[in-house]
Amino acid sequence: MHGQTMGCSGPCHGMQTMLQQLRNAIHGLYCGNESIQRPADAWLQNFRSAAGSWRVCVQLLDAQHLQEHECYFASNTLKAACQKHQDVLEPAALCELLPKLVVHMQACLHKQQWPSAVQLAAAVAAVAVRAPSLQPGSIMQDLQALFFPAPVAAASNLSHQTLDLHLQHDPASVAAALQLLTALPEAALSKQTSVHPDRRAAVTDCLKQSVWPAPVLRAALCSQNTQLLLLACEAVVSWCELGVPPQGMEAQAGALDVLAAALLGRETAVKACEAFAAMLVACKESSTSSAPSSMLLLQQLLQQLQHSVLPALAAEQRTMGCNAAAAASNGSSSAIGQPSAAAAADTAAYSSVVQAHLGADAAAGFCRVLCAAAAALLLPVLQGAVRLPGLLELLLQQLLLCVGVHEGGVSMTAVEFW
Repeated sequence: MHGQTMGCSGPCHGMQTMLQQLRNAIHGLYCGNESIQRPADAWLQNFRSAAGSWRVCVQLLDAQHLQEHECYFASNTLKAACQKHQDVLEPAALCELLPKLVVHMQACLHKQQWPSAVQLAAAVAAVAVRAPSLQPGSIMQDLQALFFPAPVAAASNLSHQTLDLHLQHDPASVAAALQLLTALPEAALSKQTSVHPDRRAAVTDCLKQSVWPAPVLRAALCSQNTQLLLLACEAVVSWCELGVPPQGMEAQAGALDVLAAALLGRETAVKACEAFAAMLVACKESSTSSAPSSMLLLQQLLQQLQHSVLPALAAEQRTMGCNAAAAASNGSSSAIGQPSAAAAADTAAYSSVVQAHLGADAAAGFCRVLCAAAAALLLPVLQGAVRLPGLLELLLQQLLLCVGVHEGGVSMTAVEFW
């Protein structure tokens, strides 16, 4: 393999020869023994840095009988090229590459090849951030047109009914859009993406103001599809890294209901807690900059906690206390001066209830939700801007109780808050 040249230009048969060499090298790296892996790795490293290597990777993704490890290598190489390698991928070719990346990303999701899809989503996001021919103000519309058919992509038609109907026919395209929403903020903010500071700032500002994410997130959260719900939660967390929640989420009451219920779901609790806490933090950060939508969303999230999530946990806490009391009455009586089992359960942290039913990771995530809610609520309460009687006191009480929950990092999370 060391003797092969790396030029990627030339006639069609030259491209086919290079493609076969690439597939042989990938097979050697992933499937060969050590004597084959080393020269294969060296050849592939050389290939990655060769001008025009991205074209061979696109050809590889188009190849028949593509193996999953071949797909991943090509996707990862394209991601790196799109992020910064101008000597590998000339800037003028970025827009030529963009629709091909979207097509292959959706194909990976149809085949459930998630690692490759993540790489391609990062590549698409990097192209969107870097491509000189894409105007910052129209990036989201341009991407929308690539991910959805024209009737769905039209801004005026991005309605609940249109998206829901499309979701029924092609859930993979919605999954692809969610992967993109996860990748875009990272591409805009990360130093891994080589882009002029002025363009980075312009793109970031346009992402913050985009109204496209909210309808897509709503469709995913309300789809009754657990995988899409989890992807939506990841997208929310990533989007909030911009310092603002997704624009328009305050108008998606049904989606917020679903997200609140997901906090207590066995398969969804951890990711939902991350998303809920991220929105609370983003609302807190952006509500101080004259953003009435952030304050409205903050109030809705806090109301979900006060009227839905916390009462459900309180009811379960009472049930646990009754069960503990019944078990104690069937055994030996409590020692004089010692609290009863029911009383002990009544003073337990809600995070302990979460841990008992959903595990330590969910309990730690829920504690982060409590921390984010209390931190976001403190200043508005002091200013009289929010009226949620008793919520701040309950949150602070629960965070004090969390200090005594040693499993799953709950106590450390609570201590950091205090």
